[in-house]
Parts: sequence; structure tokens; C-alpha cells
Amino acid sequence: MWVIIILAICIAVLIPFVYGKLSQLSNVKQMTAQIDALCRKKDQLSSELISCQSQLHLCQKQLRDAQVKLENERYEADARDTQAQSMLSQLGEKYNLLQKKHAELMVHQSAKSEHIFTREELLHELQYLTFRDYLQRDEFDSLPAVKSHQIALDRYYKRKKSAWEVGVEYERYIGYCYEMKQYNVEYTGALQGKCDRGRDLIARKGDKTLIIQCKRWSKNSQVHMTTITDFHGAVDYLKRLHPDQKIFGVFVTTTVLAADAKQCADHLGIEVHEKLPFKFYPLIKCIHSKCGDSYYYLPFDAQYDAIPFDAANGDKYVQTVAEAISSGFTRNPI
Repeated sequence: MWVIIILAICIAVLIPFVYGKLSQLSNVKQMTAQIDALCRKKDQLSSELISCQSQLHLCQKQLRDAQVKLENERYEADARDTQAQSMLSQLGEKYNLLQKKHAELMVHQSAKSEHIFTREELLHELQYLTFRDYLQRDEFDSLPAVKSHQIALDRYYKRKKSAWEVGVEYERYIGYCYEMKQYNVEYTGALQGKCDRGRDLIARKGDKTLIIQCKRWSKNSQVHMTTITDFHGAVDYLKRLHPDQKIFGVFVTTTVLAADAKQCADHLGIEVHEKLPFKFYPLIKCIHSKCGDSYYYLPFDAQYDAIPFDAANGDKYVQTVAEAISSGFTRNPI
């Protein structure tokens, strides 16, 4: 009897325990099934994410290609517009110069209405238009050319300069330095002004082309990264236009570059020359023309920056008019 009672008590105690264990086992199976379902869902979402990323990369590439194409088209349009503006500006300058020449000739004609000008007298009048900012009329008429031209050159050098003239003076000096290294230099900044698109000088030697930007700033100034990136854009545009040429960017300044600008220039492959001051150099350009003539040009002559200089052809720079004349060069009659 007691045995039965004890067995009944044990069974009563064990039944809840066994039931609890069975319930826990069932919960574990349910949780395992849920985890498996979540893993499958995760794998599905991962596959979808990879697909979306691939589509995103494709869209980004298409966007970059479209931006490059748009930028190229914009650069080409700007180049055409710049060329047209430059031609218009040059034509306007020539028109204004002819108007001034005409007005002065009319004044002298009215003063000497009964006098018939010879070719030499007309050339003399035209030459005076070049010197009138630096010589009085009586100085030009009475002094010999070697002396009056030198006086005009000295006054030109000592004149008070505008900010634009200070910049052009520095560009001419840097161009002179490269010409002494046998480069053929195009003075784009001096000829085109604000239409030069950051290309102050274009220096060529053999198959090598240098795009040079010059900054004559005060010693307390710094060149920042935006100036370098803008200049790189101008260089890169020419590289795209002429992929067959070896084109390099050179940045020259009287001051220094900020740290970020130096890193940027180094990363973009731009050659930098800092703290390069303006120095006095011979200003008279002596040129042997293709026609066999030998002329000297003064820095206030209209064709001074446009006339090509070739050291290999015997062209040179001298300091005085007397030196130019003694070397066999004469004044261009026009």
C-alpha cells in the first residue's frame, strides 16, 4: 500500500517536470524554424542589395560619362566663344587705332592744307602715333631716332603701371626666360587679356608644349587650391583637344602656394615655381623676319607680343636702341 502511494507521489511530481521539458523542446524547434526563415530572408535581401548596388554603380558610371561629355561640349563652346571675342576685341582695337591715326592725320592735313605729304612724311606721322605717350612732338621731330627712341623706352619702363600692366610685365619676363631656353613662346595673356582662359603663355620646343600661368602677387599673398584646380582645368582641356601632343602645366608665381595648393599641384602633375621675382631684362626685341629684314621692336609697339621670337634664327633682346642699331637692326617703318 505504501509503495503505491509513494509511486503515485513520484508520478505526480515527475509529470509537470517532463511536460515542461517537452514544452521547452517544442519552443526550441519553433525558434530554430524562425531563425532558418530569417536566414533565408537575409540571403534574399543580400542578393537584392547586391543587385541594387550593381545598378547604382552602372547609373553612377553613366552619370560620370554624361558629365564628361557635357563638360567637353561646354569647353568647346567656350573656346569658340573665346576665339570670337578675341577676334572682335582685336578688330575693335585696330578700328580705334585707325580712327586715332585718321584724326591726327586730318589735324596735320588741315594745318598743312597746301602741303602734299611724301611717303617718308606719312611714315613719320604714323610712327609718332606709337611714341606720343612718351615723347613730346618737338622731341620726336627734332631728336635723332636713336636718342628719341631710347628716351621713350626709358619713360615707358619708369611709368606708373596699372594692375594689368604689372601682370603683363611679369608674363613677358617669364616668356623671355623660356625663350632663352630655346622655347618658342606665344604671349596669350598679353594678346587676349581676360580671354586667355588662364593660359598666360604657351611655350613649345620640339614635341613638348608648356601651358604657363603667371601670378605676380604681393609677398604676403598665398596661392590657394582653387587657383590650381582652375588652371588644371585649362590644361586638361587642351590635353583633351590634342591627345597626340605632350602638354604640361607650369605655374609660376612671385609668392608661395598654400599647403593644400601644393598637395593639389603635386597630385595633378603641375610643375610649380614659387618665389620667382620679376627682374630687369632687355626689353628691345630684335627680329630677323622671313623676308630677310632685321627690325627692332619696343615694348609699346602694337606687334611686340605678336611677333614670333626665334633664338635659333639669330633673334635676340638688347637693352639700348644704340645696341640694336649697331647689331644691324632698324626700326620697323610701320
